[in-house]
Amino acid sequence: MYFLPIETKIDVLKFLDFNQLFSVRLINWHFNSLVEQYELDFARKEQSHFYIWQTVIDQQIPIYLDIRDHPVDDDIAILIPDYQVNQWLAIKLPVFPKNIEEMKIVRCWFYRLFQCYFRTIEYSEFIFNPELVKLLFDDDDDNYLKLSSLSLRCFCYCDKPKINAVKFIANYHIISNEGHLLLHFDPLPEDFKQYSKYLFKILTTGGFKMVELINNSLKDDMLFYWIINHIETSTDLSKMVANMVLHFDGWSDLKLSERAENIVIDEGHIYYRLSNIHNPKMKYSVFIEERKGKTTHMVIINKIYGYNINYEICF
Repeated sequence: MYFLPIETKIDVLKFLDFNQLFSVRLINWHFNSLVEQYELDFARKEQSHFYIWQTVIDQQIPIYLDIRDHPVDDDIAILIPDYQVNQWLAIKLPVFPKNIEEMKIVRCWFYRLFQCYFRTIEYSEFIFNPELVKLLFDDDDDNYLKLSSLSLRCFCYCDKPKINAVKFIANYHIISNEGHLLLHFDPLPEDFKQYSKYLFKILTTGGFKMVELINNSLKDDMLFYWIINHIETSTDLSKMVANMVLHFDGWSDLKLSERAENIVIDEGHIYYRLSNIHNPKMKYSVFIEERKGKTTHMVIINKIYGYNINYEICF
């Protein structure tokens, strides 16, 4: 390709769509310069992307959402540790992209982040905006649009928390098999159902080792019964999170499943086991710790078969 005449290169590149051209630009400076110089001759699909991107610019859609009531301004950076030199790499992206070139920069860095694997990802002040990511990568394959890590922590302490913060975790994160998720999020009442749906997606498709969820406001206990029903009736539990610790203070008087086995009820504690109707060897334990008045303090759900049978939860 390097030694072909420029006209031949252009003829070849004309057959690529916008996303393929973007990948070519990342190869090296030569191809980046070539695509940039002749981009008007390439991929008419690019124009549809630019139209969508212009919407982002016109509507001033930010690339971050605040999760601690801090202003979304230009003082935000992505911090990545460099353990070899014991320093931090700070990536400062345009918070409100002002033109197409800035949109290209943001897309380029998101693409690079999606290709990385991190030991820990923590959102302590801000989180990425899933609506902007969707517009950046319109019609792209969602399988590679994921941030990958061993563990993920998100602490949302907002007066008006944005449900899109949980949406980003549900749609744009992969946690490795031995990984851990810690999420503290109190949704607004109007977001309870959507919040439960996002959590259910994470719990049943995440496939990782451990999740700890903290919530002080959710009174609707539909999520608990969705989980129990999934354990009992699903034909595929391979992607279900193996160990769940749910600190949901709003729940109360959770009912026993009709298929509960090995039931133990003590003062303030309920324990039982569940098996899957399609494969009775797939068993889970359910532990409910209650306060006086039947309000729930904590629910622990563990897989008790296969590699997880001797797993102990440590607080």
